[in-house]
Amino acid sequence: MTNPKTITKPETVCTRFSRLNLNPASVGDFIDWLCGMEPITSPIQARTRRDSIETLWGWNAPRQRIAKLLWQLVHDNLNDKFFHQNFSYGNPIRTHNTEAVLAPIQERMRWVLEGAFYRQSADRQIGQGNWGECWWLPEEQTNYVRKQLQDVAVNIVQQQSDYDEWLRFYLNALVSKDAKSIEIPCRDKDRTYVGVRNPLTSACVVNVLGHDGKEFHLRQCSRAYLEANGTGFEWGYGGGGPYLLAECLLTDALDGDFGFCDQQMIVEFRAEFVETNPRNEDFRISRLQILKWIQQRGVLDTWKERRSRVTIARRAVSSEVRGALNRLQHIKRAGGLQAQRFDLVPSTFEAALCLDLMQMLESSDYAMQCSRCKLPISHDGSLRSNHQRARAQRGQPVYHEECRLEQARVRKKLYWRRKTSSKEFRESEKQRARLNRT
Repeated sequence: MTNPKTITKPETVCTRFSRLNLNPASVGDFIDWLCGMEPITSPIQARTRRDSIETLWGWNAPRQRIAKLLWQLVHDNLNDKFFHQNFSYGNPIRTHNTEAVLAPIQERMRWVLEGAFYRQSADRQIGQGNWGECWWLPEEQTNYVRKQLQDVAVNIVQQQSDYDEWLRFYLNALVSKDAKSIEIPCRDKDRTYVGVRNPLTSACVVNVLGHDGKEFHLRQCSRAYLEANGTGFEWGYGGGGPYLLAECLLTDALDGDFGFCDQQMIVEFRAEFVETNPRNEDFRISRLQILKWIQQRGVLDTWKERRSRVTIARRAVSSEVRGALNRLQHIKRAGGLQAQRFDLVPSTFEAALCLDLMQMLESSDYAMQCSRCKLPISHDGSLRSNHQRARAQRGQPVYHEECRLEQARVRKKLYWRRKTSSKEFRESEKQRARLNRT
């Protein structure tokens, strides 16, 4: 079981940006990190807690919104259409002007954080924080941050709700995992399956034609409720669309039992009936042809023996299926659902950095200053950060992990430099080497 004390929060955006190398590759990695798309390279990253808002809200989520503002800034184009057409995760930044654009902003953010470090040091001397009062920044930095926060607006963010999509996945799980069967639209024993291609769009529609002339869309099986019935099918070659058609034809012919046919059986049926039908001609096959093919394989009697068990399993989930379908109908009549939340929305990347700084200081997850590189260390809520915070409050040095290792190497190097400058040490080492040789 995971220990909650070891699950850390992501580093604050303002502190990470303040120590960022501003070349295009690093800026691209920074954007991936903001979006939660960077590769996990350490146990600490694996234990980092991802905000559920970032998962649910996409570009309306705080950190991903910052990534979008940064990408638009370095490409000097605020058009949303341009962003969605050209942005993709992991792709390099398409400009070499990142340093010229971002260096002044980084310099100002470092200046603000240095002011915060100065105020923390002063507060340890005067003890104002002991009274529960906050004094985060000197006056000049305060005015700068105040001006940037004027570009932040309180808003209600809204987007299409995922609840109806979740209902469709729930329905699909009920029929594919629990019942392993679906209700078919036509129970006519002599039904026929007819596929027609639209000559203008090349889109295919496959219907079930009853003996009485009634026509129904061929139902999806393993993708039930996730794909529109009658669509997504193809024929005339070996591929995903023909495989789906073969699977759905076998399922309907077996009265909705799609747990009976394995992958090998579907592939063989596709090769014999679906791939061989010319792509530029309509598709047609009868249920009797399909059952005859199954009988030739010697498994028709096995299917008949399991029909009662499949019917019972389908009935067991029928009430839950009806309830979920009724909710989907209510949602459709209501015009679809919307998800809303209140949010602070920055209009520029620099304003977003100052908003992140404000939220960091308000939550007491303040930045500490690395004693080696003088750049900020974000307090991430971990045991190590709590230990560093206690050291910083006592006036003891704190380091980034990479700076700590470098500092240890420097101390070791200085230690051996002092040792080797001693004549007695050199003589003792020579004596030890002679003894080892003998």
